[in-house]
Amino acid sequence: MKKINISLSVLFIAIMVFIMNVHLFSQENNVIASKLNAGLKDNPVEFKVYQNFPNPFYNSTTIKFDIASQSDAKLTIYDSNGNEVKCYLYNNIKPGTYQVNIDASYFNTGDYNYIFQSENYTQTYTMRVVK
Repeated sequence: MKKINISLSVLFIAIMVFIMNVHLFSQENNVIASKLNAGLKDNPVEFKVYQNFPNPFYNSTTIKFDIASQSDAKLTIYDSNGNEVKCYLYNNIKPGTYQVNIDASYFNTGDYNYIFQSENYTQTYTMRVVK
């Protein structure tokens, strides 16, 4: 019998990816709430997230995204150290173009990455906060 050596960090990452995916597509986390402005455009043909505007920004910015078919989606913002600073979960979001207004008044100056994920799409952008 062969022994398989898996480092603890690889195992930890695999477990975290599994947990994040279960969390992302769980129907229990329905926090679509008021941060979403619906109906900007009907029926986009593909999933897409846009660069935030304005960028760089001081206290707030807007991130726009297209949903091509009904799906779950997640928008996560990370600081330059990889720490999650904000997360928006959307369950069963209908097709359309949406925008999220990000309140960054408590963010420090620096670069932040945001990752938009849906069931079949992932995109990352960088945004800059200047104070």
